[in-house]
Amino acid sequence: MAKYEKFGPFLARQRAPKIKMAFAEIERVLGSPLPASAYKHRPWWSNNPSNNALTKAWLEAGYETTQVDMEHRHLVFQRVAKPGQKIRQLLGSLRRLLQIEDGYDLSALALPDWGRDLEAKYGAGRHGNARR
Repeated sequence: MAKYEKFGPFLARQRAPKIKMAFAEIERVLGSPLPASAYKHRPWWSNNPSNNALTKAWLEAGYETTQVDMEHRHLVFQRVAKPGQKIRQLLGSLRRLLQIEDGYDLSALALPDWGRDLEAKYGAGRHGNARR
């Protein structure tokens, strides 16, 4: 990993959602050449985290490879959303449109008595079987 340790922080500092890089530019960031397999085998650039140490570096920085052009020796690193990031972005966009009262628990069940109501209506142990 030491050979590729500069690449993750380099990508993490980037603000662009897509970064097109030539293989030679990657080597300049690394300060050393890529292995011969990076120039010969397209799977070397896959986003499989067990592929190689450089793959782990770009994945941990929040990017995936796309548009790998082996002939012209360049590719695109595309930022990927982290788990939960999309919902946070959506809620952030609703910030001025939606107001949550103090003390309201969004994680609480919306219908906390649903189980009791079903038992009263259909009887214990028959949830969902009343209309067969």
